[in-house]
Amino acid sequence: MLAEARNPRNLRRGPNVRHRANRPLVTLCLICLSSFLCEGVAADWSTLYLRDVTGASTDVAGIGFVLFIGTMLIGRLVGDRVIGAVGAARMVRVSAGTTSVVFLSALAVADTGIGTLGGIVGFGSIGVGLACVVPTAISAAGLLGARGSGPAASPSAGAAVARVISFGYVGWLIGPPLVGGLAEMINLHAAMIVVVVLAATVAILAPALSV
Repeated sequence: MLAEARNPRNLRRGPNVRHRANRPLVTLCLICLSSFLCEGVAADWSTLYLRDVTGASTDVAGIGFVLFIGTMLIGRLVGDRVIGAVGAARMVRVSAGTTSVVFLSALAVADTGIGTLGGIVGFGSIGVGLACVVPTAISAAGLLGARGSGPAASPSAGAAVARVISFGYVGWLIGPPLVGGLAEMINLHAAMIVVVVLAATVAILAPALSV
């Protein structure tokens, strides 16, 4: 066994094995970053979007944020049952994909008579559609780390969870200023397409949650 471990061919192959082992963890980090970024944008920009883009009054514009928080709370309360029934990957793929479509539709009708209603529904869809993404990504990272052993395996459970959470907070921090910068260059309406793209990204990467 010692001779086999010292075999130059095996040593050359070691880094590639480690890269392959860490690839699922990188995907989980991207999922968490994308979801947190969308959440940060909804939390910081929903009221301004509804007021400045759809023309809602100040009182009505706040409903988007309230609905976002409320639907996220509900989603996390009932999410475990849904995940138990259909699996984490399928649930996130459908919910994040639905969020992407609904929010794109909200952007499409922003300058119509139903723009405010569409925007409110769109921010609500972010809450409920992405509610379970971060918890499932963290859980998957823990399982991925717990299954690892040896130098070519994934990091420990604690290290894996820490990485995923760290990427998530990076998304939360950069999301609002990213949209703000895009709004300065183009406009807030167009800048919000970031949410559509990242929600779709979460849906595409969702199979990584099946650890």
